Amino acid sequence: MSDLKPLSYLSAKFVVPYLDFNIRFSLLRRCRAFSAMEKNTTISIKRLEMNPHEIIINGVYYTLGVIQIYNNDETPKCIREMNREGGLPYDVDQYGLRNDLITENTHYEDVFLAASRNQNHINTLEERRDEIKYRCPLPRRRLEMAALDDQIDDLRSKIRPVELERKNMRPPYTHYLQLIISSERGKSYEWVVYNQHDASLRKAMEYLFEKMIGRRKLYIRELIPVFNVRQVFDYVRPVLQGSLTVLEIDRMVATDVIVETARELVIKGLAVGIVLPGFTNQRIHFREQYNENYSFLVDYCKRREVGLGKHYSIEMKTKRSAIEAFEEYFDILEYFIGAIPETRGTPFPLCVTLPKRNELEINVYLEKAKDPRNKSIYIFHAKISPQGYCDEISDKDRAIEIKQNAYRVKDADIRPSRSDLIIERESNFNKIMFCCLTIITIFIIGGVCYWLL
Repeated sequence: MSDLKPLSYLSAKFVVPYLDFNIRFSLLRRCRAFSAMEKNTTISIKRLEMNPHEIIINGVYYTLGVIQIYNNDETPKCIREMNREGGLPYDVDQYGLRNDLITENTHYEDVFLAASRNQNHINTLEERRDEIKYRCPLPRRRLEMAALDDQIDDLRSKIRPVELERKNMRPPYTHYLQLIISSERGKSYEWVVYNQHDASLRKAMEYLFEKMIGRRKLYIRELIPVFNVRQVFDYVRPVLQGSLTVLEIDRMVATDVIVETARELVIKGLAVGIVLPGFTNQRIHFREQYNENYSFLVDYCKRREVGLGKHYSIEMKTKRSAIEAFEEYFDILEYFIGAIPETRGTPFPLCVTLPKRNELEINVYLEKAKDPRNKSIYIFHAKISPQGYCDEISDKDRAIEIKQNAYRVKDADIRPSRSDLIIERESNFNKIMFCCLTIITIFIIGGVCYWLL
């Protein structure tokens, strides 16, 4: 028998703040006594990501969706699969038709037209099924008929809501709000009856967030609002304590304290030249850029009154493009080569230093890092430091030798450009055509010789 004893109330109060949030939430749903002690305890979250119908906390997914359960009849296979995958990520009426059709410039006539097309497709598939039933051998017949039956059931499930609404009939199914909690350990499902007049996915999201966080003090290390940024800020603002360590956005946002106080701002997909002047954060990182405008970062640091400690970076698409960007500044005579603490002992040990006024300098260097999928990425940095922060390498030949050894692109790292691929494809095509013409010529000459003999 185990000698372990349960924690006392006072001991538990000191342990709870250090529990992973997802464990706390699981205990909160299952143990009422725990909620009395937990409700006044600070919450600390490493990574919070919010989608229109999903909250992701420290790698655990809380997904909301609208599912359809048939009352008496068996739920069709395609509907069961849809429910298992999470349901519909939007609000529906009692028939299952999307509620916001008009707001998204989609008219009901389009829905009826789609239903008519689906009905025609069903008729075609049924004819095909009857043809297979009488003409194909038995093993093939079973497989093809099963596949056709699945397609027909899928199309009928799409038509059924339109037909029920047209005939003003009561639907034989009920809609539920489903919460799926997914983690590495598996999935758990929770249902609640869904009434589109009293509830919506947005209200359900608000309720879920309120249930999870309540009025406790909340510390977040990394916040990623994937949908309406302002709405996410409204969720977290009343309980957020301190500043965010990392805030990731993919659209321009109006001035907000949450944005201004974030220690690191990650900007995804927005143009560097348009976005950068609009933010005052000390640390700004750009990722998933269509155009790797690294030169704008350096020019911005040179020409603007950028203060000490400002740090800008951009994720490059390939190792080759990162090294080529760095080499643009390596060969300029006015700049000197050295090393800074951030580069020592790394795959890219060198730093190019650009002099700046007010006893400041701009340090340009590369970094090899890992993304969330554990894939290697290459980052171009431009950082404002006090003069003398970079230790200059006086021996230019030594610096060139280090660059040649460390800043090398292997054949495996080189991604051929689109033009190179086209040229290679044309070259291969020409080789094949030459071989074919040679073979045809040999056959013709052989035939002529045979005919003459």
